[in-house]
Amino acid sequence: MILIATGTHRANTEAELVDMLGAEIAGNYPILNHDGRDTKSLIRLPDAGNGVTVLLNRAWVEADVRITTGFVEPHLFAGFSGGPKLVAPGLAGLETIMVLHSSDRIRHPNAIWGITHGNPIHDDIRAISQATGVDFSIDVVLNRDKQITGVFAGELFAEHALACKRAKACAMQAVDAPFEVV
Repeated sequence: MILIATGTHRANTEAELVDMLGAEIAGNYPILNHDGRDTKSLIRLPDAGNGVTVLLNRAWVEADVRITTGFVEPHLFAGFSGGPKLVAPGLAGLETIMVLHSSDRIRHPNAIWGITHGNPIHDDIRAISQATGVDFSIDVVLNRDKQITGVFAGELFAEHALACKRAKACAMQAVDAPFEVV
């Protein structure tokens, strides 16, 4: 089964699934758009990270093999997308997602673009994905034209760290502010 890690976002349409996966895969494999609000599709796991209630997609938790695929770019408060974010918030229940997006976490000074370690949001995301286990992970880095500029695969945290390094070099640049921030 192919799970689409939507978090709280809307389900993908059939046309989007074909565009994303190709007609052959979309037409021949079971695909499930995750719904973080569908409590019947979730399973409760032990709390992880800094006291995060963990509700995850039952099909993911019960899968024999867990592979994530995603893309890595700077993220406003989680540091970077991709990697462990495919598990949580991607396949998490609304209650878990709301904790990860709480004001206490978002207002932390390390909850910002480009910071993963020491970022309370990303630290909890990593703890959740580590608790459920990911067997293999693939992430890509894209340019502004959505062309792949790097492919990273292997153990989740190692490949994600390399993808973040590439994304940081490609997409982030220090800027001298011509104004004073007060």
